[in-house]
Amino acid sequence: SLISDTSYLLRKATRAEDILCFSNNFFQINQYQIINLDYLSAINDKECLLLPPFDQHSSFKISRKFYKELQQKMNFL
Repeated sequence: SLISDTSYLLRKATRAEDILCFSNNFFQINQYQIINLDYLSAINDKECLLLPPFDQHSSFKISRKFYKELQQKMNFL
């Protein structure tokens, strides 16, 4: 959880696809991170900038693999 700076382990069988199915607002930005697009403020140099209270937390770098798909989803074309 970003608010409390604690990490939660998922079941070993949990895959990104399982989490992404919960909401269309969830988007995988790299191999390790999924963000909620409701909190996406901007994209700067392939890095997601989030709205408060998540704006002061660690870096959210977008991998090349997911960057174009995110642009299309956010209508940045």
